Amino acid sequence: EYTLLLLYLFGDMKFGAIERGLSSSSLVDIPGNDSLLSDCSLTFLNDPVHFTKTRSQELNNGELFKARIAGHRTIFTCSYNACISALENTNIHASPLYASLLSALVGDESLITHSDHSQKWNSMHRAATNALSLAADTLGNFMYNEFCEWAQNLVKMDEVWVYESVKEIVTEILLDVLIGKQHSEDRQETRSLLRDHFRAATSAPINVSTSVFGALIETQYSRGIQAKDRLSKKVFIAAIEKENRLIVESGHRCDGRCGAVLCNLSLSVDPKLSLDEIVSLLLVLCSSLIPKTLAALMSCAMRELCLDKDLLQNVRTEIHQVMKVEGIVDIDVVLQRVSVLDRICLETARMYPPLFACPRISMKSTTIGNYRVQQNMRCLAILPAANVDEKVYGHDAKTFNVSRWEDAGCMDVLSFGFGSRRCVGRTLSEKCIKLMMIALVNVSSEWTLLSETGNNEAKYLPVLAFKQPVKISLKQ
Repeated sequence: EYTLLLLYLFGDMKFGAIERGLSSSSLVDIPGNDSLLSDCSLTFLNDPVHFTKTRSQELNNGELFKARIAGHRTIFTCSYNACISALENTNIHASPLYASLLSALVGDESLITHSDHSQKWNSMHRAATNALSLAADTLGNFMYNEFCEWAQNLVKMDEVWVYESVKEIVTEILLDVLIGKQHSEDRQETRSLLRDHFRAATSAPINVSTSVFGALIETQYSRGIQAKDRLSKKVFIAAIEKENRLIVESGHRCDGRCGAVLCNLSLSVDPKLSLDEIVSLLLVLCSSLIPKTLAALMSCAMRELCLDKDLLQNVRTEIHQVMKVEGIVDIDVVLQRVSVLDRICLETARMYPPLFACPRISMKSTTIGNYRVQQNMRCLAILPAANVDEKVYGHDAKTFNVSRWEDAGCMDVLSFGFGSRRCVGRTLSEKCIKLMMIALVNVSSEWTLLSETGNNEAKYLPVLAFKQPVKISLKQ
């Protein structure tokens, strides 16, 4: 897990993406020590949240500082505006550390290297965003029905481990959203392949597969490469070929009516994607990191609602008013009317960002605000720190308060990234969380937190998880 965190990380309010007009004399060096002998990787990995908080307060009152991590000179941006400055700076690109590791696992290096300002990368990013948003719009009622069945099963249980139960149902639904229920066949094998593919991203890039005295010896990375090939040909390409056969046999295709991302990508006109590009995008989107992030957000949201009975009752009253009093049955219309639930989603993402940081690298000398940034420095936009910046969110920034979003203006959370590398699945993720909440509220009248209420310590490996997993009971 520590290897995964290390791999992940190194690899309108303006703070000034590039402060043109600043004279060299007005620029200052970033505080901190990033010399060769000052490497503090072990301290950082032991508790990245504490390390970042302590160093930023000691060196620069919570704005930004530098240190040496994993042998790299690294900038930590800790304020809201400093993070935005780093994330929208055209001279600071996505970290290329994953390039050698993931290019073989994804099949298209442009998706994961620092070419996020290239025309091809931007077109593929736009295609993925559009396909996921269209899937979210098309499959709302389908996902809600699946979540309702899931919720009915949970209320029959004496206790519910939220993280694991959410991860399981989201993994299942994600297959239907990305590939399409009518296109997927052997789901168990597909899940196994996806698991091997994801684990390979956290392993050493050693591709060895051989037989010794009749026994197969292979590395996790080798299994990931094989999984990529089988997913590409047996699952993704096979589904597209099945679509093509339908055209020949019946004269028409599903025309995207199934809502699957796979079909949305194949039907994309602007941009028009090749088969290889579609497969590469699906390999990225099918990562098991997505169910983990949604499970983390749901765990945090349900924990807060269990601790605040008045807020839970407000959610229940709002949903009851919309669905039962007004008699609205179209779940997409319901989602437009649940403003309290909207604010809960935003506040949960702000207080509990599922990922610790957005990793970047400076491709040339540049600036963040009035600070000098040298070429080839790693830059970590620290999301938990930026999301509790009192200059943006007020004096109560470190408390869970949904009312701050009643008149938020242009304020937003950075939990889903910012700029060219913002999360392509934000719309789908937020919709899934709200649908799960509605389903759970409709089948249960009482939520009780069974895990220790005072223990909210969390860790990032690399997805947020409470050190004591959230356990609740749901009563009808």
